Amino acid sequence: MKRINRFIEKHRFKLLLIFTLSFLIFPAYIPNGRFLRMVTLLTITFVFFQCIFIVANRRRQWRWIYLIFFALVFLSWFQPLLKDNHYLELLRVVLVFFIFVLTIISMLHYIIKAEKVTSDVLIVSVVIYLLIGIFGGTLAMFLNAVYPGSYQFAHEDVHVSMVTMVYYAFITMTTVGYGDITPTMAETQTFGYLLALIGQFYIAMLVAFIMGKFLAHQETSPGKE
Repeated sequence: MKRINRFIEKHRFKLLLIFTLSFLIFPAYIPNGRFLRMVTLLTITFVFFQCIFIVANRRRQWRWIYLIFFALVFLSWFQPLLKDNHYLELLRVVLVFFIFVLTIISMLHYIIKAEKVTSDVLIVSVVIYLLIGIFGGTLAMFLNAVYPGSYQFAHEDVHVSMVTMVYYAFITMTTVGYGDITPTMAETQTFGYLLALIGQFYIAMLVAFIMGKFLAHQETSPGKE
């Protein structure tokens, strides 16, 4: 058990990247149905667990945070039984937001403390962006459920799934905007432009910060005249 913990701790950021990419990629190639739901739930459960591990590993007195993991797993896996209960769905969104924010703060702290730009720093930078996109898709999914018709889809027969809304979130963050999913209400329109601002602001700040850290390390490297 100790070996497993040491392995997870050593590769915590790489594992989170793998689980996050698995959540984003695998469901897209699986036909709609129970198997798709199973794969989506499994991959997002691994993402939640790794996020909890990263937060609890940094603040060891926060072991209670694992209770949030179990609450998230319950609300995610038993979502069909909670259908049309917007309060429980809102609770799930709040918990996802809480966990992702704590994880992002922990990873930003790691980047700031890093003395030079390493592979882990780059991995953490990518993971933060991916987590923002996943939460954006989660919130968009919630808004679509609470306000039916708040998003207009180019194809009327489209199956609105988590994959669909995560796709919308990343397309909005990158300001590509294909136009196949359009927010039609003030709530979803506001969320759309905020998501675009966050996505662009993060990229700009990240590039500036990493380049600054890289140049600072180059200037202080041994042998530098």
